[in-house]
Amino acid sequence: MFSKILSLRFPKTEVQKPIVCYLAKDFDLTFNILNAGILPGKEGFMVLEISGTKKKFNEGVE
Repeated sequence: MFSKILSLRFPKTEVQKPIVCYLAKDFDLTFNILNAGILPGKEGFMVLEISGTKKKFNEGVE
């Protein structure tokens, strides 16, 4: 099992998209949201720990 903490920033055009959900569904990754600040129409940020195989992790974060 591979695990890494990432800090993500989202431009206001992307905050409405379920990006983290896609990581779980499409790449079989699990996540733990450590901190987040996301408001509709504004820039957002998220700190999360992502876990899974290293191969799936690399595919998901490309």
